[in-house]
Amino acid sequence: MAETNWSISGEELASCNCDWGCPCQFNAVPTKGNCDALVAWRIDKGHFGGTSLDGIVFACVFSFPGAVHEGNGKILVIVDDKATAEQREAIEALWTGQHGGAAFEIFSSVAPNKLGTVSSPIEFESDREARVGKISVPGVGETTVGPRLGTPRPAP
Repeated sequence: MAETNWSISGEELASCNCDWGCPCQFNAVPTKGNCDALVAWRIDKGHFGGTSLDGIVFACVFSFPGAVHEGNGKILVIVDDKATAEQREAIEALWTGQHGGAAFEIFSSVAPNKLGTVSSPIEFESDREARVGKISVPGVGETTVGPRLGTPRPAP
């Protein structure tokens, strides 16, 4: 399969079941022995081939029996129900890892158990300056992210 020219830029929010610091980011074992995560992206500007991805929100639920880098994970892809069929197909194609992009290539290889793609409303809130955000996918999951307790916040 030939790679399709694509580009996305925007915001990403991620949360897992580990203690603060996500040990998997440092090739360590997860806090509770397994890794479950909800990750979402809001594309402010993007395209996949000739398909505009501007304004699209998509999310993934990951589940790994151990550390992420050990593999054998499961992935469920959720595309905002406001996306067109072409936009949904573009997001699905990116998650194959066959069109480049380190994150897509890596997660496709460590999460070989694909649970498909669903369409659902996705609430995505992000305030980069305050370093807070929220992801909510009805019937799937919800998470709120922010600075660790005791971490100074930037002055207003």
